[in-house]
Amino acid sequence: MRVILLLLLLGCHAYGEEGVLRDQARVESIANGGSVRPWAGGSLSGGSLSGVSLFTVTETHRIWGAAVLDGEQTPRVAGDAFSALRDHPQAADPVMLAGLAMLFIDPDPQSAGMTPWLRVTGDRMPSHQALARPPQVGDGVLEYWRWHGQMADLVRCRVDLQTLQVELTPGSAVLDAQAAPDEGLDRAEAALRDARIPIRRQAVADLIAMDDRAAGHLLGLVALEDDAPAVRKDAVEGLQRVAAPDRAAVLSQVLDSDGAADVRRAAAYALGAIGDPAGRDALERASQGDPDRNTRTTANVALRKLSASSIKGDGR
Repeated sequence: MRVILLLLLLGCHAYGEEGVLRDQARVESIANGGSVRPWAGGSLSGGSLSGVSLFTVTETHRIWGAAVLDGEQTPRVAGDAFSALRDHPQAADPVMLAGLAMLFIDPDPQSAGMTPWLRVTGDRMPSHQALARPPQVGDGVLEYWRWHGQMADLVRCRVDLQTLQVELTPGSAVLDAQAAPDEGLDRAEAALRDARIPIRRQAVADLIAMDDRAAGHLLGLVALEDDAPAVRKDAVEGLQRVAAPDRAAVLSQVLDSDGAADVRRAAAYALGAIGDPAGRDALERASQGDPDRNTRTTANVALRKLSASSIKGDGR
């Protein structure tokens, strides 16, 4: 009983031991025999998620998370749980948000209940730890690093907070991309001149992995000039994640003039995700005059995101 109470103080909502045990029983009812334990990850942010009980469920080959919100009978899991908790006041801390991502949506079957990388510790993979950064949120993406047991490496995890898709990049790949950026850019530039579309798409993926301004500049050129809509769309989506010079202007131009509806739609989504007011005019034009209904809808959603960001920025 004392252990449960201690975990309650660390990570579960403080409404008594009886409430925690009741919520644990609810999770056990969907756990298929897995071992259910309260999750003490609230200590990541120096507090807890009020009104929420969090648990890990350990099975033979995986660990997964479950949440019970006050007033609800059915535990939430996976993306449903993450979506319900991401706007919780205490989840505004990127470290806590990363912990929730690992608990509910990280594809690694052993990541639930782990903590994200926060600082250099020990002498394990020093070059990779030098690259790693504490959790952060920007342009609609949560980025965190964590240890990956099977890879025996640090991995960089990026979560699209709209789609909840998680991209994992081994630290070794990030290190390789940054160790010889000029060579990488040269190879990508050469590949972008290849007549084969799959080769050019791979070059775009390589540029995105480089994640620097020079790569972003090339992505902007591809988004505007490549003759294949699939390649242009890949580049537009990459500009959502790579801080490129004048990317709002590039995305606005794509939205105004690209001949492929799915590319324009991707540009509208990206402008909403990066939250740059410089994209407002193009979004307004698209919301009213784009010939594709889905693009008009996406532009309207993006405009609402810009307005919401502006209100938050004004402190209203």
